[in-house]
Amino acid sequence: MHQPTAVTATSVGPSPVAAGGAVTVRGQVVRPRLTGARAVATDGLVTLQFSADGKDWRNLKNVRTDGQGRFTAAAAASKDGYWRAWYDGGPFGNASSDTQDQESFGKAGYVDVRYGTRFTSFNASPEPVRKGRTLTVAGRLQRNSGGWKAAGAGAVVNVYFRAKGTSKWTLAGNVKTDSKGAFRKGFKASKDGTWMASYKGSGTYLGSSGPGDYVDVR
Repeated sequence: MHQPTAVTATSVGPSPVAAGGAVTVRGQVVRPRLTGARAVATDGLVTLQFSADGKDWRNLKNVRTDGQGRFTAAAAASKDGYWRAWYDGGPFGNASSDTQDQESFGKAGYVDVRYGTRFTSFNASPEPVRKGRTLTVAGRLQRNSGGWKAAGAGAVVNVYFRAKGTSKWTLAGNVKTDSKGAFRKGFKASKDGTWMASYKGSGTYLGSSGPGDYVDVR
């Protein structure tokens, strides 16, 4: 006799995720025809699977369900593709019984893998600066493509400003990186506040934001 099962409440993420970052799949294995304690599959073997095309699946990691039939499994992502959980069934009920759980699969989720980015430096100067004078922001952006390297020319960096005593960031302007991932742009200093650089990202690279730099305007 075989007992039907289902992998429910499945979540897959995050997406997008940085290459090498962890993708986590969560869910619960249940027996839809039963109620009470037997309605969930406890201590069941669940396998985390990956497929680049949604057809050919590769096993990545095995975990066990808890007392509520729930599970959490995570593995490093290396390329775009589909992730799912597979419950392979197994004995159900008394060890002497021939009742078996049927196998079941959780809903597959697609995860977009992109290369990470980071600001290795950012500075707003001079500090302090006289009101009405030019304040220059400068920094450097890197991309993690086979190791951390200069972002290269043409990446658009947005520069934001947050006035002292407020929580709102305002876009002050943007600037493009040069061949070494460096950028520099001048702004008119008008009030005390914090400056920050941000990269929106693209279909290949994740976005990132640099640390803020507070400047006193006198």
